[in-house]
Amino acid sequence: MISPRVMLPAALAALVLCGCSGGGGDGEEGRRSPSASGGTGSSAPSDPAPSDPVAGGASAAPLDPAQVQGAWWTWAASSPSGRNPVEDRTGAFCAAGQPEGLWFLAGTFGGEAVRRCTVPAGRTLVAPLVNQVGDSEAACVRFLSGATGRMTVDGAARPVLRWRGVPVRASGVPRNPVTREGGAFGGYGCGLWASAPPLSPGTHRVAIRGTNETLRVSVDYVLTVPGA
Repeated sequence: MISPRVMLPAALAALVLCGCSGGGGDGEEGRRSPSASGGTGSSAPSDPAPSDPVAGGASAAPLDPAQVQGAWWTWAASSPSGRNPVEDRTGAFCAAGQPEGLWFLAGTFGGEAVRRCTVPAGRTLVAPLVNQVGDSEAACVRFLSGATGRMTVDGAARPVLRWRGVPVRASGVPRNPVTREGGAFGGYGCGLWASAPPLSPGTHRVAIRGTNETLRVSVDYVLTVPGA
C-alpha cells in the first residue's frame, strides 16, 4: 500500500493497499460516488462488473475498476495509523471517510479481524479480497496468478471480480499506514473484488477471505443497517 506497488491486506513492502476509509472525509471520494457510466481508458482487460446497481436505482452504472480502485486506495490512505480502518480490528473506524453511495469494506495488513459497524441504508458494499497497486501490468499478472478469494453476505456467496491491471491514482494523508506519507500516488490497480447491493434494515454478517502467495486475509463484519 504505498507508491507504485501497493498490496492490500498484508505487506507494505511493495505498496499494496487494502480497503479502508480515511479520517474525516479527507478524500475526494467522500464527495463523489466512484461509479462509472463509460470507459475509463484503461488498456488492460478486466472481467465484467457485477450487475448490482451502484447507489440504488436499477439503471445505475456498474462499478468501474479504475474509479473504484482509486477511490478505495484514497480511502485506505486517508487516515493516519492508529485511526485507520485497515488496521482497525474492531470496526471503530469503519465509517471514516466513506464515499457517497458506496460503503467500502477492508481486509487487513495480514491476519484476522472482526469488525462491527453501522451502515446507512442504501449503500452498495464494495470490498477487495486481495488487491494491490503495482508498478506495471506484469506485476499485476504475477499478483493475480495465485490469488483466490470469496465474500459472503449472510452466508450467500457474492460474485468475485478479477480486476486486472488498470491505471489508478489516489492520495493519502501523512503517516497513513499505506504509503506512510501524504500526497498523490498511483500505478496499476488490480485484485479480486466483490460487491453487494444495499442491505435491508437489520443485522447482517459479511465474511471476506483472500489469499495469494504472500498474504492471507480473514475478516468478518457484523453490519447493522438502521430501520426507516
